[in-house]
Amino acid sequence: MSIIKTLKRLPDLCKFNVTFLKSSSQSFNINCGQYSGRIFSRVFSNAVRHHDKDLLLKTGRKETGLYALPVKPKANPLHPRNALFGRNDIDKHGNRSDMFLVEAFSTAEEYRFPDFYKAVSTKPEFEEIKISDELDGEVLAFKLNKSGQNKPSTIFIFREGTTVFWNFDHHDIKNTLQLLRAFEVKSYPDDLVKEENEIMQFTYSEAKPKIIRNIIHITENEYPPLSQYTFSNALALSVKLAIRESSLDYYVDNIKFISEDIRDGKKIKLTQDQVFRKTGELFNLRHHINLSSDLLDTPDFYWDRQELENLFLQTCNYLNTLKRTKVINEKLSHCLELMDLLQRHLSDKHHVRLEWMIIVLIMVEVVFEFLHYFERIVDN
Repeated sequence: MSIIKTLKRLPDLCKFNVTFLKSSSQSFNINCGQYSGRIFSRVFSNAVRHHDKDLLLKTGRKETGLYALPVKPKANPLHPRNALFGRNDIDKHGNRSDMFLVEAFSTAEEYRFPDFYKAVSTKPEFEEIKISDELDGEVLAFKLNKSGQNKPSTIFIFREGTTVFWNFDHHDIKNTLQLLRAFEVKSYPDDLVKEENEIMQFTYSEAKPKIIRNIIHITENEYPPLSQYTFSNALALSVKLAIRESSLDYYVDNIKFISEDIRDGKKIKLTQDQVFRKTGELFNLRHHINLSSDLLDTPDFYWDRQELENLFLQTCNYLNTLKRTKVINEKLSHCLELMDLLQRHLSDKHHVRLEWMIIVLIMVEVVFEFLHYFERIVDN
């Protein structure tokens, strides 16, 4: 009786699985048709592409995750830094006695502040500047004591791995970054640090601090230097965002082949585990942008300091920080849509594979039952 029941159920099972296969295939084709074109046309048209994949970074820094990136000059219309002079051009075209440079570098995910503070306290050339008790543990400020300087050199070091130099020369910047390297957590490659930096001109003025014609105007004898800190804070956010933009550009360039495979109807070359890890990279990047930074909101420090808040917002607006944040979030959303599409497709393929395994096992069982049945007939 069990053999007869199994045989009767076999056509229904086969019919069910064939129907399931057809529906899964149709569902995937519909999803690809609806989403793949929209996703990739918007993601990859806005992304910076054509990285040289053969360009490998070989630096003394530890390269991990999304931060071991090849660096190639890119044009970002939302980023005003690309429209400004570089350091050499500023030295050549703006070499005036009343003009100085402010430069921002992001070298790591984080600095170990307690250890760094102990190390720098033993160096007489660094004189600490107290900004505010509210910023303890978040930022360190020092004045560089150097003979022969007509204007002070100030440095702001942010715990999130960013350093802003005011009126520092090449040699002093190099030495300071070398000192910081021992206290970095998840360092970025040197080429990335040099490429994704901010550089502007500044001068001293009797008027209120502001930006006029790409030049920062600050007062010379302000103490504590809150206006200088405000400019530095905005520059630090901008250069950190530039690092995130490069991370996403590199990620997008590495998954470009997926769109081409879907378009050409080729087999997807990623496994479910690989898709899961790539999705995790995207969520990690989104976390750093939206939850672990002040890119989407004004820092609490400015809430009861209206003039500084206006100055901070003016600088962020000049650096297009908010617009760039919206763009990178939209790119992240499209990439996550793609990963979700791939995850569902691979999950459907896995279910189909399980169904076929069940069919094969049932057929094997039926064959063995037939063999046993014929054996009993022969014995009788």
